[in-house]
Amino acid sequence: MSRFNRVSRIPYFILLFLALLIVPAVHAQDTTSHQILYAVGGQDAGGIIYTLDVDTGLKTEIGTIHNLSDAGWSPDGKFVYLLSYSQRLPRLTLVNVETKQRETLLDPLADISCWLPISWSPDGQWLTYTAQTDSDPLLKIYNPNMGDIQVLKGGDPNDDFPDWSPDNRYATYRLASPTPSDQMAVWDTQTQRTISTLNVDPAKQLQWSPTENRIAYQEAGSKSVIIYNLSDGTKQKYDHAKMGDWSPDGRFLTIYDSKLLVIDVNTEKPVEFDGDISGVGFGQPWSADSRYLVASGLNVNADSTSTIYILDLVQKRILPTGMKPTETSLFTWSPMDEKFAFAAGTDLVDGASIFTHLWTFNVNDFQSHQYVAQMPWAWGQTLFWSPGGRYITVETSAGVGLFDSKSNQLNWIMEDDQSFSWPYWSPDGAKIALMSDDDIYMFTPENHDLENITNTPDETDIFLGWRGDNRGHSLISPCGET
Repeated sequence: MSRFNRVSRIPYFILLFLALLIVPAVHAQDTTSHQILYAVGGQDAGGIIYTLDVDTGLKTEIGTIHNLSDAGWSPDGKFVYLLSYSQRLPRLTLVNVETKQRETLLDPLADISCWLPISWSPDGQWLTYTAQTDSDPLLKIYNPNMGDIQVLKGGDPNDDFPDWSPDNRYATYRLASPTPSDQMAVWDTQTQRTISTLNVDPAKQLQWSPTENRIAYQEAGSKSVIIYNLSDGTKQKYDHAKMGDWSPDGRFLTIYDSKLLVIDVNTEKPVEFDGDISGVGFGQPWSADSRYLVASGLNVNADSTSTIYILDLVQKRILPTGMKPTETSLFTWSPMDEKFAFAAGTDLVDGASIFTHLWTFNVNDFQSHQYVAQMPWAWGQTLFWSPGGRYITVETSAGVGLFDSKSNQLNWIMEDDQSFSWPYWSPDGAKIALMSDDDIYMFTPENHDLENITNTPDETDIFLGWRGDNRGHSLISPCGET
């Protein structure tokens, strides 16, 4: 019997069924990854909003807006929100990208200058907004999939929007007067009630654990950091401390005062290293796997020289990198492996600080690589790893650069062209969106292809975001900042 005849014994309808399952799923994933939202109009005014599938060229009109900040994706990419204005009060419309169904909320939104009047939970399930009523504004949350609206009781409509638990069940928000300004409520969306009230320092924001229903916050009226576990209601208290950051796996929290401490929330004790770091500066960034922590300061058990250290939580060691912190620094971990990038410099050009050096550092071999010396980076510009962890984009005064950490080489997307700005990675890391003059360009790192995807000389095209980038708002703020 031939090989073909053996295979043909598999029922044809089973193969057809499997094919129908596989093909649409792959197509949907690709479409979601490479859809963008953009506006056609003026820089300061609004315009017509479109979605564009970068791979297929399919362009769909969504609606019109007055300001560029008035449109954006939901974090899950299911909806595009649009703000319109009636009697100077904004109204919110949600457009389902797949079905094109439109829904406008009945409540007008409170008019808040320089502040987008809506906010999304990280998974896009809940939308928070401040509703303008005949009496006082109300803080509300809305589930566009279920049609459920809840009022966050006692919420301060003039404060920041809620922070959400990692499972998006709980929301924390500040209470309005006449309660003390340091009181924050924990709202349960399932039971629709307040389950706890916390005394949080008004100048500090609380932080949810990335993985568990734990809250870390600076206690009001004291110099203590509290870790509150919603699962069992227990609290851990650490006196004479300032709050740092959670590790990505939610097991550790950094706190500091005279020295840096790494708290293991499982044991409720600090991790014991072979030294101590004092004089901590510019934050303590974590590696993606939560094994490594970077801190600049003094290792009091070694010497009195300020340097950048790696804290290894597996080996319980503090390791000097040999690199010196400076007044002006950019610092970021690769999202996929044990590398970080560090840009620094204090040189002055025309009275402004600039970056002069860029390094990458690999904790596996403890080797650093200096890419560029005397590179004129304008202060405050961006330094971003690709989602896959291979490339670094940086917006400089010399153009937009692309560093390949595999080959240790710099390539310019467009050298000596300061009109290129805003390098934004697609969620899968396959493409970079940039703006130049009045058009939107797409760069592919794999083949270094640069393409003008709008190419409309008589129009101004403004990039507003990738579908599925979890941002939850336009790249343009109500005050014109990005």
